[in-house]
Amino acid sequence: YTTKPGGHGEHWQDHWVQCVFPFNKPPRLNAGQTMTVTSYHNHMNIWFDGNVPLSPASKDKKRARAPEEGLAATQCSCGWHLLHSVDRLLMVNDKRRSRLFEAEVAEAMKVVLALQSAPHERAIVLDVGDASVLGLAAGHYLQGERRKRQNKGNADKEILVVSKESKLLSRLFYDKLGGANGLDDTFYCWDGEDFSEALSFFEDDEGEGERGEGNMVVERQLKIAALISDTYHFQMSAKPIWQMLAFHYKRTAVAPLLLPGAPIVPSRARVMACAFELIDLYVSHGVNGMVSGFDHSHLDDRQGEWQQYWLPYKLADYQKKAVCEPVELHMVDLASEMVTLPAHTMEMPVIATGRLDCLAVWVDYGGFGQGQGEEEGGWLESFGPGNYPEEPAHVDFPPYMKVTLRFFPYAQQQVVGEGHTVTVTSSFTVGASDLDIKFELKGI
Repeated sequence: YTTKPGGHGEHWQDHWVQCVFPFNKPPRLNAGQTMTVTSYHNHMNIWFDGNVPLSPASKDKKRARAPEEGLAATQCSCGWHLLHSVDRLLMVNDKRRSRLFEAEVAEAMKVVLALQSAPHERAIVLDVGDASVLGLAAGHYLQGERRKRQNKGNADKEILVVSKESKLLSRLFYDKLGGANGLDDTFYCWDGEDFSEALSFFEDDEGEGERGEGNMVVERQLKIAALISDTYHFQMSAKPIWQMLAFHYKRTAVAPLLLPGAPIVPSRARVMACAFELIDLYVSHGVNGMVSGFDHSHLDDRQGEWQQYWLPYKLADYQKKAVCEPVELHMVDLASEMVTLPAHTMEMPVIATGRLDCLAVWVDYGGFGQGQGEEEGGWLESFGPGNYPEEPAHVDFPPYMKVTLRFFPYAQQQVVGEGHTVTVTSSFTVGASDLDIKFELKGI
């Protein structure tokens, strides 16, 4: 069975991609040389090595690489590669994205330090993103500020940080990161199940309550001084709208626990859409038929209506052309509780001649910099310049970002130009797991 393209009857499908394995020590090749690739495997990994054997005519034996018996795969020593996918690693190494989120968390912590809570309330910062470093960043900032105030003789009530990590491996890893950064007593990884566990972890030896009016014991309450997330969730990474909605549902669920004025990071989101011509992806799930003697007609029957579904793609990997300007479908106030978004229709005039293949939908996050004087805050723009530092003017999505696509029916995959308009109608009802989005092409 092969996916090799080139007219050999393999019925190539564009959503199948090849794997790339970078060599640890890439050999240098000259024209006419032959490269030998050796594969290795164990019960968990498969890896490769390449070397250039000495040609019979060569007399320079020192330049030849001898075969390396039992060459082992490069082992991860940091833990991140075992925990994260390649896309997540690219995301956390995106300096523009990381700096925006970390700067906003620092601004949020300034607000947290100014919040007032009752004596019987224990204030926490809650990070609800999966495999997120924002909780660690918040804890590190609060720890530094507390030390500064203690050095000046000011005793502050401790503000604790809880990071929700549903996966055991992730909890173990981030617990160790917290300990390595001196946050053992103020940082806790919570599994997302019983919230009282977080409270019991931070309880001191003086009892489970505080003395209140009339010397009565008042039960200690956990209050959220800030809710933060970089909106990444392991099980929803393929659908950007799902990730945004997951964060908003969590923000709504913890509303009774929020202290008045508690900052929410990120505080805003906008659902964006754009129509594209896909140079080499216009058939996502083609008909297979017979492949290398195997009958795939049953698979063809099952996926025959693939154009009716929203499909995730890393569009940065594909050649494409925007035939419309991106438009904002909905603005979402993440700092407030979730509300129903009534049906809203947007018209996208076609601005470039091209084949109308799909509608792409994604989410931008905003509100960054509000504490630094920006009235509405800046936006982390997903489709635009700045995603590739080596090519600052290059307009594209980040290489790790999955965008949700819905392909136009074959009958509408036609060349369009000025005078055509794509209309998009979208809505959302509280309790739903996705936005309801419908679109169509209108002619002159």
